[in-house]
Amino acid sequence: MTDLHKERVEELYSGYKVFAEEDGTMKEENVINSLRCIGLNPTLEQVELALLDQEKKGPGVITFDNFLKLACYEWDESNNNSTLFEAFRVFDISNSGFLPKDELHTIITSLGNERVSQSEAKEFIDLFELYDDNMIKYSDVIDVINMI
Repeated sequence: MTDLHKERVEELYSGYKVFAEEDGTMKEENVINSLRCIGLNPTLEQVELALLDQEKKGPGVITFDNFLKLACYEWDESNNNSTLFEAFRVFDISNSGFLPKDELHTIITSLGNERVSQSEAKEFIDLFELYDDNMIKYSDVIDVINMI
């Protein structure tokens, strides 16, 4: 299983059972809500990728063992992602998952312990696909930050 402390496993089980079926399994579509219920903040893409790696009890169904593995996957890899995601959400007034290019530039050049030059910020921002109205998907920004 995992190296989680008994208390953490109990906490994870509490979040799991809220969304579990009577037979103790969980439908895949409930996984993201259950993970969020226990304080994790994975994206739908992260959950879908993690579910591909899981051995399932049946189509679209996972067990608590699978859920523990998912929780550990998110726990190990997304603490920083969750923090970054929450930081970007502060600026995302419409809660759309996007920030205007100009606003991201301002965030990069004016916040944080280390100042980034205008040209460095432009070079960084140029890495991202622009969506309607010069918007950048901040999950893309988080992915790039994690690669650095």
